[in-house]
Amino acid sequence: MAFILNQPRDFPKQRIMMNVLRNLTGEGLVVAEGPEHKRQRKIINPAFGVTAMRGVTPMIIEVAHEPRDAWKKKLFEPVSDSGWQDIDVLPWLSNTALDMVGVAGSNVANNRSRAVMERIGSQMVMEKKSEAGQLGESSPVRGKDLLGILVRANLQEKAAERLDDKTLLAAGHETTAVVMAWALEAIAKTPSVQSKLRDEALTYANDSPSMEGLNSLPYLNNVVKEILRLKPPFTGLRRTAQSDMIVPLAQPIIDKNEKEVQEIFLRSGDSILMHLYAINTRFDLWGSDALLFRPERFDKIPDAVSEIPSMFGNVTSFGVGPKACVGWRMAVLEIKALLFTLIREFQLDVDPRMTITSSVVPRPQVQGQEDKGPQLPLRVARFHHNREEGTAQLGTTSTAGAQSN
Repeated sequence: MAFILNQPRDFPKQRIMMNVLRNLTGEGLVVAEGPEHKRQRKIINPAFGVTAMRGVTPMIIEVAHEPRDAWKKKLFEPVSDSGWQDIDVLPWLSNTALDMVGVAGSNVANNRSRAVMERIGSQMVMEKKSEAGQLGESSPVRGKDLLGILVRANLQEKAAERLDDKTLLAAGHETTAVVMAWALEAIAKTPSVQSKLRDEALTYANDSPSMEGLNSLPYLNNVVKEILRLKPPFTGLRRTAQSDMIVPLAQPIIDKNEKEVQEIFLRSGDSILMHLYAINTRFDLWGSDALLFRPERFDKIPDAVSEIPSMFGNVTSFGVGPKACVGWRMAVLEIKALLFTLIREFQLDVDPRMTITSSVVPRPQVQGQEDKGPQLPLRVARFHHNREEGTAQLGTTSTAGAQSN
């Protein structure tokens, strides 16, 4: 895998996939190749570095408070005797992830229309350009939100070399929202993980941690790594061999003739699929429980796992090499911020009558309700914590909770 992804010129993305991505993101970083990819990456990189992420963390935390506050208000409304309410969390997460990259504000909450989001996003780009123009195109590339940083970095390039607006908007918010959704679903199904994560989050002195504060929470870090391992935003990466080539294998395999093979021969035009989920759940690397959600595994990972090439957490979910996901720090930060914020305030549970499955694109949906599209209904109740006495009071245990223990 590393051999192929570290040579993007010899193994470009498949043409049919490039055309799909081009329609979604424009002539942007996702579809760029060669020198054009390097040029675009140079413009975008400053917005996703450690310094930039530290600067935008307060905004990300503030946005994470929006669904928290809305759910608290919703749960004050008349509910069942148990104190639980059913909430389809997916649209909330999609809008929250979109807000986190500075593309849209609270006026699109609960609006799932892609057209509306794109229109408002384009309007936001124009506003950021106006702000940057008032500051001067040569002003330092810094700011409170990701989009503002991207716009100012872009304006510092020569006019002919600047990225188009559609590229600036392609910040991967939908894939981040899907990972957030799977994280909540996994936590709702495993009460022990939920309790341990909440206990850790409540040790933090306030509800607005810095980037360093979030990174100081080891179990939260483990949970994010584990959900990215089991639910990568993309199931696989496809590449095409540009020419005949011999590819070395990391480990020898036995072919159909029962002979050991240490390399494979690819012909020009051959298609290669690298299945991220399969790599992330290999029994020979992760152990016999590789398919289970168990964040504790990251307390001490096997030596073989530590050698897996990755951007984060020894998992392949963000890719590797020159075309690895440029926004991986942003995605991790967003997921941590949301989980930290929601788990301090709410108890989550699943409805045992519903089976959550995954479509071809790994978005959650309810079995038997596929015609309704992606959705993730969870049962939510307030969690009350008395800091002075160190006691906790949860909503009355639901039927779903009793069955999931």
